[in-house]
Amino acid sequence: MKPKALILASITSLRENIKYALRTMDMDSFEFEDVLQLRGHIEALGKEEIPLVFMDVDARKESRVEELKKVQLQYPHIPILALTGDTKKEKILSLIMAGASEIIVKPFSEKVLIEKTKKMMMKKEDFAREKIHLDFPALLRKELFKGQKGNYPVSIMIASFFKPKAMQGPNIENEYYSLAFQIKEEMERLLFETDHFLQYGNQTFVGILPFCDQQKRKIVQNKVQQRFKELKKEQGKMKDYQLGINFVTYPDEGEEAKTLTEKLTHGLQRNIENLGRAD
Repeated sequence: MKPKALILASITSLRENIKYALRTMDMDSFEFEDVLQLRGHIEALGKEEIPLVFMDVDARKESRVEELKKVQLQYPHIPILALTGDTKKEKILSLIMAGASEIIVKPFSEKVLIEKTKKMMMKKEDFAREKIHLDFPALLRKELFKGQKGNYPVSIMIASFFKPKAMQGPNIENEYYSLAFQIKEEMERLLFETDHFLQYGNQTFVGILPFCDQQKRKIVQNKVQQRFKELKKEQGKMKDYQLGINFVTYPDEGEEAKTLTEKLTHGLQRNIENLGRAD
């Protein structure tokens, strides 16, 4: 049985572009204009089939982020790739919190779309188990609950590497994509086994650090920034990049996941703006 790609987008050309990009993969593609059609198709498939959902979240007539959240809650075993043209960190994290398993920024290259599709579909039979590690919103709620019961702090980290706008170019997306895996590996080495660290999109990383108070998070931040400086010296392609990073800590800066993540992304945006002005 061929794997299925379910494409939800209001714009016909976007649906066709996704379908065309997937033409080299042995998949059956289905296109939908609204979420009711999509959910009806998923119901018809049954739980034995795990399709891959592509969802454009930039539709103006309705809140696709809320729809994404509802689909993910109803079908937690199904991976959802969110497509957005908004690169603001607030929007990216709102998609993560809504349950997106992967995020693709528009306009996208065929290479990036195919690689992300392969990543999600190669082990689709194990996705229900792996979703525990991919679902940042559920994971955050779980760790905050454990922190509350155990009376210990939990820090949340977000990081984004980028080039100043003046240095952007037509191949910037592929460059981000090629560097992301290496940066993620290096950052993971600096964390403890109890920490959770995930990558979203081509340049954004989020982490949950149990037992990490405000003092300890400063140590983590210094280590991450120092390692990034070393990478810039070691790798020629990274020399013009900057790393924006921000932390919030439970319970000092909030006790609810929504409050903490809002502070997290707003702080990151300020840090990125400050780095841009410094350049």
